[in-house]
Amino acid sequence: MSIQVDEQKVKAQIVQIATRCYDRGLLVAGDGNISVRVGENRCIATPSAVSKGWMTPEMMVTVDLDRTVTRWFTRIRHMRRHLQWQAFR
Repeated sequence: MSIQVDEQKVKAQIVQIATRCYDRGLLVAGDGNISVRVGENRCIATPSAVSKGWMTPEMMVTVDLDRTVTRWFTRIRHMRRHLQWQAFR
């Protein structure tokens, strides 16, 4: 049985968490990425080289675990690593 996930809500939550981290000095400018598995074969991730303090939900990248990009704003430098981590979850 699969669970339905509201991807827009997840994107908004990622932005909220990233903004909090940025505001507390835990992220600087385009540091790091955040990824969330939202289905059996689907992942949402933050874009590379984008300030996490100014990021919007529309900037998120949506990709299948086989690396098929379904929604692209900008590349993610370490996408292969994020997908490997998500595949183990």
